[in-house]
Amino acid sequence: MRNKVQILSVRKNTIIIRKCKPRRGYWLGSICAVSLMVCMVIVLGGVTSKDLARSMSYIYNPVNSLYSDNSNIIFASVNALSRDNLNFVLPMSGSVATLDSSGNISMVVGSSIMIKATEAGVVEDVGTTVDGIKYIKILHCLDVCSVVENVDVVGVSKGDIVKRGQDIATVREGEKITLRLFDAGQQITNLKLNQSKIIWQD
Repeated sequence: MRNKVQILSVRKNTIIIRKCKPRRGYWLGSICAVSLMVCMVIVLGGVTSKDLARSMSYIYNPVNSLYSDNSNIIFASVNALSRDNLNFVLPMSGSVATLDSSGNISMVVGSSIMIKATEAGVVEDVGTTVDGIKYIKILHCLDVCSVVENVDVVGVSKGDIVKRGQDIATVREGEKITLRLFDAGQQITNLKLNQSKIIWQD
């Protein structure tokens, strides 16, 4: 005798796979990013992508000393440092410095592209010469200031307080910077280099 099986119900399971359309916001963000890059290329003109990438990686690096908080420095007046306490140092480490009879100190980029403040002071001016050379002028006391020329990316602005050895700018690889010291508007010529120090002779 055969066993009979009764089928009570039959179910059919169907899996439906739908393709999701990309969100409009994704395409909008991509278009904005591409437009921004095109505008930057047009505005910057001759700047190469390598230079742009190097500058951006330096500026937006959160551990960069350009982001240091100097709010605890008390610098009530530009005469906070006296002439007797000035202690100038070379603005670049790992580079060979040369001093000529006019008092110009020249340095070719060595192991670092960072330019540092030669002494504490207040940034008096940041600009470009008629020859297109960028410079930073720092006032160290009432009559004494320093000017470093041929900088690339400037990390300070007029009125900023800087400490000796603080990063203030960068220089392009293979380029040469020039440092000049002035006293009452006259360039100081009686200088001497002793390792990383700049000695102002009497």
